[in-house]
Amino acid sequence: LNRAMAGPKPEALNFLSHSPQAESRAARVEPMAVAAVPRPSPEAASSAPAAAVLPPSVSPAPDVKKVSDTSPKTESSAKVEEKENDTIRVNVALLSNLMNLVGELVLTKNQLQQASSYTVNDELTRGNQRLGVITSELQSEVMKTRMQPIGSALTKFQRLVRDTAKDLGKSIELTLDGTDTELDRTLVEAVKDPLTHIVRNAMDHGLETPAERKAMGKNETGRIKIQSYQESGHIVIEVSDDGRGLNVDRIKTKVIEKNLVSKETLAGLSEREIQNFIFLPGFSTAEAVSNLSGRGVGMDVVKTNIERIGGTIELSSRLGSGTSIKLKIPLTLAIMPALIISTSGQKFAIPQSKLVELLRLDNSDPAASGIEILQGVPVYRLRGTIMPLVTFAQILTQDLGVSNDSSSIQNIVVVNSNGTLFGLIVEDIEDTADIVVKALPEFLRGIKIFSGATILGDGAVALTVDINGLAEKAGLTAAVQAKPQEIGAVEKAVEIEYLGVDIGAKGNCIFPLCLVSRLEEFEVKDFHWAGEKKFIPYRGSALPLIDVRKTLNIPSTVEPSLGSTKEKQAVVVVKLGDRDYGLEVDAIVDLVVSSADLDVKMKDRPGIMGALVDTKDVMILLDAFEIISVYLGHLSKLNQSEARANAVPKVQGREKGRLLIVDDGNFFRKHVEAMLSKMGWEVQTANNGALAMKVIENSASNAFTAIISDIEMPTMDGFTFAQNVRRSKGLQNIPLLAMTSSYSDAVIARALECGFDRLLPKDELDKLEDLLQSLIKSRKETAHAA
Repeated sequence: LNRAMAGPKPEALNFLSHSPQAESRAARVEPMAVAAVPRPSPEAASSAPAAAVLPPSVSPAPDVKKVSDTSPKTESSAKVEEKENDTIRVNVALLSNLMNLVGELVLTKNQLQQASSYTVNDELTRGNQRLGVITSELQSEVMKTRMQPIGSALTKFQRLVRDTAKDLGKSIELTLDGTDTELDRTLVEAVKDPLTHIVRNAMDHGLETPAERKAMGKNETGRIKIQSYQESGHIVIEVSDDGRGLNVDRIKTKVIEKNLVSKETLAGLSEREIQNFIFLPGFSTAEAVSNLSGRGVGMDVVKTNIERIGGTIELSSRLGSGTSIKLKIPLTLAIMPALIISTSGQKFAIPQSKLVELLRLDNSDPAASGIEILQGVPVYRLRGTIMPLVTFAQILTQDLGVSNDSSSIQNIVVVNSNGTLFGLIVEDIEDTADIVVKALPEFLRGIKIFSGATILGDGAVALTVDINGLAEKAGLTAAVQAKPQEIGAVEKAVEIEYLGVDIGAKGNCIFPLCLVSRLEEFEVKDFHWAGEKKFIPYRGSALPLIDVRKTLNIPSTVEPSLGSTKEKQAVVVVKLGDRDYGLEVDAIVDLVVSSADLDVKMKDRPGIMGALVDTKDVMILLDAFEIISVYLGHLSKLNQSEARANAVPKVQGREKGRLLIVDDGNFFRKHVEAMLSKMGWEVQTANNGALAMKVIENSASNAFTAIISDIEMPTMDGFTFAQNVRRSKGLQNIPLLAMTSSYSDAVIARALECGFDRLLPKDELDKLEDLLQSLIKSRKETAHAA
């Protein structure tokens, strides 16, 4: 007990004085010892017996020893020491050398498997299988040593955003998600510079100033989000902001200024394709050059650097809502799975990350193979998508001695190049293998269709195909097809109902079902004639009858039979203005539902709007209103203006003014425009609410008599558009009509709340004219009463 009160033994003192860990343990134990044993004064300790000093309740010395030896914190410290001993520092060069050795082991495994395939030896086969398993496990473990959390490259952006926001006078908040996602350390270094440029672009070009954001109804603090995650053997890094988005009109202006494409070509491009012009060298929409951007040397370098490491870059943007750039890069470049193909006796490797699927077609019957020629280019219809085909042998140099392929089997490798699907026709598909990609020799590095080389199991050297470079050489880079799931990037596919008819001519003909008032079948004996006009009494008035085939001047495919007479006539009743017209057809075929776009290039005469290319067929879309106009014009032998006046009945008391039609569906918008134009309206169109607001801002306050808008649209939907219209000066009382395919009580309630006067289903176009007149009259009466 005296020894306990006097302190530790000299040996313990020496240990504590020389061990930092022991000092920390002693410091942590001391407060507990004080609480258990009160300290006596030195005098009392020296003069009085020890037993007299301690109170009866104090435990003897072993309790003190117990406290100091079994402290929980002491055990925790010991565990930390043990954990620290579990890790060691390894030179990066050693790991790289280990990875190279694993690569050589993979090649050796491939050689053994190739050799064993020519012999029948069960023991050798089992040994090779075991070697393959061990090699794969070793490769996986070694790969883990090269992995590094991508957060090491992302955390530096916090300071970059903070400093840059201060320089720009903006309030910016950066969010990082998925920083623990692991990536090969060489790729972590490779993505730093592209990410830096993308983030700087978002801060400088993408995000608005606090004043601008406040005026647009946004939070004054702009947001940039960087998130990373694994997806199908790749790492996806997505940088998104809630800024102003890409201005497609400004991009179009720059494209024309730089003479990159013609105006006609530009008009046929989708919004996604136009946005991708920013990846061209020297392209910039910035009005002034800043310290951060505006020189036009940024996004093309980003794209080049990402593609150099086998990655892809995707862009999606909404005007007024923000931009998202998605980088998709492989987990590692050291060892990759590949498809081995052969052409003209030479083998090539295609990275499996670029593969979509393999097709095997019977080439003995070209008509049945599914391969078609479109504008001189072979294409294949793959589940409704027209996919261009490229013969790999034709892409290679002529020194290979390529001959025409007369085999009955056609092998097609479907690959993906930055969102563009195309088919690569090859002679043979050999096998799949894990390959170690080696750099190309200096004299081959200028060939863009190859990215490297590898040694196969039989010792042969196979060049690795660069799919992006191959697409560029084949001239497919301009044929980027936008994905429908990209928000705001493409127009939504709206299913529209059509009436299929047989007019006695070649081809499948259809009418938009929304124009059809009724379907009738009349007795031919009930027809009447008034000069050249054929009509029949119908619902209290005379119904003019128009032979569709003869009016279109299309030869008949039906052989006339002597003495045969038709007893009944199928008629499609269409309403134009306030009058019904009967369109004579040979037969009513069926109801057709399609979301295919209208190809107006197929229009070769008045009365035909164009063609719809569906997955299985091509349908000729007939223009009922134009057929009526042609019939009336030819019948009366009038000039063009008089024929138009005759075809558009003028009804007393009906106002014809200027309309604004807002709809993102190409066909529906063009169709309604044509229908209302033939009724005497002047029509202007826009394909979303944001563009419509620009049209309104650039027009006089009383420029439009009424506005017709869709509800579901990209960039700015109909609800937001209606609210903006009602807030605009001079438009508080303009008739505002919604036309939608989503007709429900909830949609109606919200539409009326946002400012629409009425809603009309898209399949009730026959009511549009009457409803417009009713709304215009009602709004005028309200304005006069006020």
